[in-house]
Amino acid sequence: MKPFYKKGDFWLYEGDTRQMDLIDSDSVDLICTSIPYYNARPEYAEWPSYSSYLSDMIQVWQECYRVLKDGGRIAVNVPLGYGRTEYIPIGGDITNHLRSHFTLRGHIIW
Repeated sequence: MKPFYKKGDFWLYEGDTRQMDLIDSDSVDLICTSIPYYNARPEYAEWPSYSSYLSDMIQVWQECYRVLKDGGRIAVNVPLGYGRTEYIPIGGDITNHLRSHFTLRGHIIW
């Protein structure tokens, strides 16, 4: 993870959210992220199984929870599902993971 942009108190970071060691615990007001969709694109195809993908996403939510301030917010861009031959309900699985760390406030469908 590396700092990408800074203006005043605002920082934008770029990197792997499974390990955000540059960011102090309880220091972030808002996280906006678009997670990789399990092997949906060749550049994302790093997981041998859907369960290993979900395990990595659990690491992401743990790190996000660690860095968020009390009362901070997280916004996650993820589809309800995808797949042409086999439908993968990624949105429901990610929502269930988020529920274990965060208080859900709602879905925005666009």
